[in-house]
Amino acid sequence: MFGLTFAAPLALAALIGLPALWFLLRVTPPRARRIDFPPLKLVADLLPQRQTPARTPLWLLILRLAAAAALILAVSGPVWNPQGVGAGGGRSALLVLLDNGTSAAHDWRARTRVAADTVEGAARDGRPVAVLGLAEPAVALEARSPA
Repeated sequence: MFGLTFAAPLALAALIGLPALWFLLRVTPPRARRIDFPPLKLVADLLPQRQTPARTPLWLLILRLAAAAALILAVSGPVWNPQGVGAGGGRSALLVLLDNGTSAAHDWRARTRVAADTVEGAARDGRPVAVLGLAEPAVALEARSPA
């Protein structure tokens, strides 16, 4: 099985618009109408004439299209190995980092609920869990059973 999924697969529909973007990038705007300012007639011979290409160079066009395609793919949210099966065959340890400082007090219940749900999910999978409070001094981590 291929192991690559997208969080927003509908965003990939924007890739269909790349040919239209190709056409829009190839078009160059019309030249501006030139009105000579009489006092600058003396200086006109000193300035080199600028020449603009009739079309966008191919290398720049391909670079822009590649950047647009990469942006579309990034927006679609690619996820590699969405089941979370790691090298441990699905039994890899779970580390829960919990901000338990004073700045986390305003939504402490929501944080603990999410952490508890995550630990319960690990218990169902039979994975060991380590919980680390970020406001506490550093300690040695030990993964234990979720119970």
